[in-house]
Amino acid sequence: EAGDEGGWTETPTALEDWPKCSDDPLVRAAVELPDDLREELTGYYLDRSTARGIDWIDRDEFRRRLELMSLQRNLKACGTFGYQAVVRGNDRYVRHLAPTFGYVKRIAPRHPFMRECLGVLARHIPLLQ
Repeated sequence: EAGDEGGWTETPTALEDWPKCSDDPLVRAAVELPDDLREELTGYYLDRSTARGIDWIDRDEFRRRLELMSLQRNLKACGTFGYQAVVRGNDRYVRHLAPTFGYVKRIAPRHPFMRECLGVLARHIPLLQ
């Protein structure tokens, strides 16, 4: 929406939705956000949350959890895309598998537990190798 702050009108819903949409596989497939813009928007989200009385004591921990949540959402999406193609015969989402697995492959190594999970998954999923 157009508004006074950089062309975007802040609403409670828009502010709450940033963590959900920041790394959503279908949003990312439509518009690939550069890492610096993603970081800027996350900083904006944190600043506006603070202005609304939500104080994130450890912003780095927030970012870490946001990334882990995004990894989980993207892996779940890949499962859904595969299910749709194999079980339901709906190949509409197949084109999203490579970029979504690409995101997982790029981000997972930043987190020790996910690095280990990526190694296990890569043995079974060629797009993660």
